[in-house]
Amino acid sequence: IGIGTDAVRAAVTIRNTGQTPAYDVTVSTAANADVTTFSPTPVGPDSSRFVLGPDGLGRRDISLHSIIGTPSALAAITNGNSALYVWGEILYRDAFGKRRHTRFRHMIRGVANWPSDNKMTVCPKGNDAD
Repeated sequence: IGIGTDAVRAAVTIRNTGQTPAYDVTVSTAANADVTTFSPTPVGPDSSRFVLGPDGLGRRDISLHSIIGTPSALAAITNGNSALYVWGEILYRDAFGKRRHTRFRHMIRGVANWPSDNKMTVCPKGNDAD
């Protein structure tokens, strides 16, 4: 997560840890503070599709300015009164043509010390893959 001025953003990095390429990869993401319902993040028809080779990396930046762009909103998260969540879904086709997915959910809040590297932690729920 990038902390600072109007450029407040989260960067989601994806990696293909397999030995074969992932085809027709689409990534959808969402972010909000203090959510209790993590609705699916739809992939629109205009979403770009790409191939992610073995050990390949991809990145998706998410603007957070509308969520935590004010000093009071950011303070609520850093002092632990609120939490920021980023979640999403990666859809792809494996080398054998089978459709696969990976869902992820991360969060950050300041109750137990704000991480010095500004990295979010994995939530106990909302992370799965097939």
